[in-house]
Amino acid sequence: MAAPQSDPALDSLFLPFAGRPLHWPAGPVLFLRAREG
Repeated sequence: MAAPQSDPALDSLFLPFAGRPLHWPAGPVLFLRAREG
């Protein structure tokens, strides 16, 4: 399986978030932390 860095599908998927790499994971990270308690 190819690495995510070389996957054109993932590249295009995360392209809109490329300008704000520190912002986009905040939602999922906080969501997972809330689920874990």
